[in-house]
Amino acid sequence: YMRHFFETHSPRQAHESGSADPTTTAALARVIGRLTARAGKSVAELESEALLQGWVQAEGGQPSVGRATIFVSHAQSQPFNNLISALEAHLALSGESEEHHFFWVDVFVIRQDRVQHEVGHVAAVERSVGRVVVVVDPWRSPVCLQRVWCLHEIASAQLAARMAPDADTTSDAAAAAAHAPPHAPAVSLEIAMPTAERADFVRALEREADAVHDMLSAFDARTAQATCEQDRRHILAHIYSNFAPPAAAQAEEDASRPGRGMRVMPFRRYSRRSSKHSLDNAEDAAAMDAFNAGVREALRVAFAAMSWQLSAPRLSVAGGKQRSISDGNGPPQIALA
Repeated sequence: YMRHFFETHSPRQAHESGSADPTTTAALARVIGRLTARAGKSVAELESEALLQGWVQAEGGQPSVGRATIFVSHAQSQPFNNLISALEAHLALSGESEEHHFFWVDVFVIRQDRVQHEVGHVAAVERSVGRVVVVVDPWRSPVCLQRVWCLHEIASAQLAARMAPDADTTSDAAAAAAHAPPHAPAVSLEIAMPTAERADFVRALEREADAVHDMLSAFDARTAQATCEQDRRHILAHIYSNFAPPAAAQAEEDASRPGRGMRVMPFRRYSRRSSKHSLDNAEDAAAMDAFNAGVREALRVAFAAMSWQLSAPRLSVAGGKQRSISDGNGPPQIALA
């Protein structure tokens, strides 16, 4: 459905999209904004209403909308076809059928006139969906890691699965955690790449041991950007107010453990603080350091899982055992016997 929508509605000329490149998801978002402005609803809402009213029929017996099974985090400045390629390749790698999935993609699900209001809802949405896929494109210098929205979505995937006991229940994410089933599964974080990028990633696993580690060390949420400056400030304010390192005596130790190094602060604190922050405040700087560390660790684990999935069929066997090692500090080091 998404590919068909893009082919039908995407601008063919730059001046139609207000973008230098009409092939990007951002250009499509502008078109969607114009198409849905009068209704004040998202594409998903309008499509759902059309199906319920019988105005359109499900193509091939499959409805175009349904309960989301995968939350997609991606950079809108990248080509939309790369996004589709990455999702298709990811499902194929996992042996899954597209027919069994519905993707939560921001430009289709969020009302385009209310984007900045969605910041506080991300963790709750991700917890409800249960599975987050980050589209890394290009993988050596991912645009998504230069975008504050994407970094926030990656961190929220981890927070959604383990809200702090003392988190304020006025938070959307905390409320979702409180009403979730007692044995609700943790939110998984996975990596997807366009087909060409994934091929280069596989080659790097064999020849460039430190490539993933170097890539993950390069980003910093302090310098991450957003299309709208107001969105960037709003998200940074959310980060400063909701992420903080553990107690000073345990900060270094906790930050080195998977899933540690950040915790949720009472949400009401965010509502009282200005969206304009500076790093002169030591507490804010510490919160940002913890946020970066948490995102980096979450991505390291996700990349490690992907590298195993891609490399396992190609590993040589020595003494009846597959050989694959990790030094504990970076991505897995694949040793071919």
